Amino acid sequence: MSKKSSKSIQAIIITLIAGMIIPKVFDISGNALLDKFLWKGVLSASFSVATIIVGMLYAGKFISGKVAGGKSRISIYFILIAIFASVASAVCAFIRKISPIIKIVLASVTILAITLLIVKLIVFCFKVKKNFKITQERSVVKKESSASVLPVNKDPVVEKKVATAVSTIALNVGKDSTQNLEMPLSSHIVICNENEGKTLFELWKEKDINEKCLTATNDENPDLKWVKIYKPPYPNGKFYGYVMMCNAHNTVNGEIYFADRSIWRRC
Repeated sequence: MSKKSSKSIQAIIITLIAGMIIPKVFDISGNALLDKFLWKGVLSASFSVATIIVGMLYAGKFISGKVAGGKSRISIYFILIAIFASVASAVCAFIRKISPIIKIVLASVTILAITLLIVKLIVFCFKVKKNFKITQERSVVKKESSASVLPVNKDPVVEKKVATAVSTIALNVGKDSTQNLEMPLSSHIVICNENEGKTLFELWKEKDINEKCLTATNDENPDLKWVKIYKPPYPNGKFYGYVMMCNAHNTVNGEIYFADRSIWRRC
């Protein structure tokens, strides 16, 4: 019994020594760090497969006893190490051979992905600006059309009140003609321009020189929250700045449309 146990321990020691020396002597990939992981995998796989094969030999009655099992395991272990190391070395050599092609493919895929992302962002920006312009145009056209087609009030009560007011004015003019003639016409006609809008060009001229930007809005577009303009009109006669819509989370940077219309007010 002691002799068989000694033989088994000897086989184990030989296996351990071989596993420590072989990785130091032979290279697989030429890279020390990579070789470390490759040899660890080769040795582990060889030991596991050798154990399985010896078990199959025991089951098939091809060998018997621990001495025969130990010798068979060592022999199979070294054979498998040679096979796995050769395969790993061939695989590494093949990878090194095609590595330039792999680099080119990876670089091409990366460049294509970045290009598609940039194109998508540009298309998205143009789409946002186009939708903003369409929204403004629809709002302004709708506002103008509703203002140009105002319904005529045919209420007889209102007409009667207007007629009475006109008669009263005429009567007062007849009683105090001298006094009324001396009064300016503006005392009878009052025009309120407090709610009249201005163009962005006018608001920019009125802006204090110490103000960092001009913040304005208009009542024609209910979706518009405000616009911020930091620079005077460009040589093409257009304002560019930041636009914030009521239902948006971020601003849009671009041309401020309808800057020449008298619809703007400061906010």
